[in-house]
Amino acid sequence: MLTRMMELMMGPPIRACTQTTNLLFLEYLIFSHIQVREPLYFCCRDDDLQGETDQSARDAQDDPAAWHGGVTGRPLPITDGSTPTDFKFATDCLSKCLSDHGNCSRTDVAHYLPTRVLDVGPPDGSQVPYLLLTEGLRGRYNTLSHCWGGHVPITTRSDNIREHMKAISMNDLPRTFRDAVYITRMLGIRYLWIDSLCILQDSKDDWEKESSNMGDVYKYSYLTIAARSAKNANDGCFFARNQNIVTCQLEYRSPGLSAVGKIYIRHPEFENERLDETPLDTRGWVLQEKLLSPRVLYYGAEQMYWECRQASVRQDGKFYNDSRGGVNETRWKEKLDIFATYRSIWPWKYRYKASDLTDVSFERATRMQQWYCLVEEYTMRRLTFDNDRLPAIAGIAKEWAKSTGLFYIAGLWREDLPAGLLWYRHGSIGEPSISDILPSWSWARYIGRISFQASMGQAFAVSDYSCEFLNLFFRPSSALGNYGEVLGAALELRGRILPVLQTTRTSLGRDSVVIPYLIGHGGEEVGKAIFDQFVPQFTELFVLLLHKSAGLVLTTMEHKKSTFLRVGYVDMKMGDSLFGIPGASSLFHHLEAQTVYLV
Repeated sequence: MLTRMMELMMGPPIRACTQTTNLLFLEYLIFSHIQVREPLYFCCRDDDLQGETDQSARDAQDDPAAWHGGVTGRPLPITDGSTPTDFKFATDCLSKCLSDHGNCSRTDVAHYLPTRVLDVGPPDGSQVPYLLLTEGLRGRYNTLSHCWGGHVPITTRSDNIREHMKAISMNDLPRTFRDAVYITRMLGIRYLWIDSLCILQDSKDDWEKESSNMGDVYKYSYLTIAARSAKNANDGCFFARNQNIVTCQLEYRSPGLSAVGKIYIRHPEFENERLDETPLDTRGWVLQEKLLSPRVLYYGAEQMYWECRQASVRQDGKFYNDSRGGVNETRWKEKLDIFATYRSIWPWKYRYKASDLTDVSFERATRMQQWYCLVEEYTMRRLTFDNDRLPAIAGIAKEWAKSTGLFYIAGLWREDLPAGLLWYRHGSIGEPSISDILPSWSWARYIGRISFQASMGQAFAVSDYSCEFLNLFFRPSSALGNYGEVLGAALELRGRILPVLQTTRTSLGRDSVVIPYLIGHGGEEVGKAIFDQFVPQFTELFVLLLHKSAGLVLTTMEHKKSTFLRVGYVDMKMGDSLFGIPGASSLFHHLEAQTVYLV
């Protein structure tokens, strides 16, 4: 019947294909025009099944099409993550990581446990969990990465900590916590760390102390259990799977018919779970949990995912997402892995090293570019509490300081301040700053997405910068020290400052947009301004030249000579050396460098 329908539609029956594009066309044809009621036959060279077809082609792991035809994709699981099959996936990944991955942290040496952990007891569940004050005890422990989703049904406070140290009934735990206890027990681990239960939620001192060690909690964990698709503590880790995913079955025949198997093609309109849009992957705190944990086991809505410092594995066998599935996991890990050497982050970049950069300075520039990309990723995520802007990334910053030897302050690095200061906000500038303590030059003053000029393209040359850092002043305001909010932070810089005026231009097109521009007092164009927040039209403004293509927009502080506040970023008008057209930076050449203080 099917063959006859195809003959009527397009002539001879399709039974063989030797190109990947033909397979995709066949997939489109089947689902666009007919309802498949019987299998189609498919015969091709083994290498035709590699690469792009794996985005849609699936088969069973023990099918000849897998081991002979090279189809790496697997059907999505029908189990919810709690079955023996699911735990076999987890234990297989864990075993391979521990035995074969030299880049993943060792677990044969037990680390000190966090201040408090849940003792979940043996795998048989014979012991009720309780909160353990570790007092220097060593051991292996898991951590839970989850979305609070507003209210958490149970927390540890000063008035119930003694009760929790005796017992915490499983019935009192929300579903996500119960599932995490179950997973921990099934993996044979005794201890589990959950933030809302292991940190006193009504004690500012305890929260500051424990949050300052949060990076180490995840770094030295045995495994992080990530409730990827849970919007809150009540959603859990285990999700019922979609049993009605329409697939097309094709029969695989190897050349010479030495092996016969089956291939399943998903509907072209099917979309995998978007890993950049899950409840967990949009949260700010989760970034450092993801980056610092040696191993993460994600429980998603469609399947389980494994991620360590050397591998990314999914239950459906794919090593990356297709174009409709969100981020490229392997590339993401490669780009933002803070434990990787700089040459392994972007090995191709060394070919574009500027002539005035030594190997040492180029390495630092490359690592700093990684930091700016990381902050950009971080600022696209959401926080329940805006004041967590710096605490939620402090663990990453501490590890960065250890590996680079650089000094961190208010989200930037002292040794790379000219580049670090060149950040700008996206979207509306109507929202005020979220901190009156942080200096005006810190991106952490604001919510929303931040971008850096230095995150784009190759590492900039030393000669591109036109401002010298002289000194830094600040006082720590919490147990986080220089990794949290700081008081009285000021930069002493030496550079050229140009007085400017604010004007606007209206873009042409169907949707006209008013764009703020800066001009010199003689009418010379300086560049397009991106203000940090609303700046009245007649505010006295200056541009501090930091880079040949960008600078900071400043305003003076009343009664303080040579002291300025940052109010924005300027993308400066570039010239054309080929035709002898000077850029806006030439407007600064006649000015003498002066010492300024930026607060």
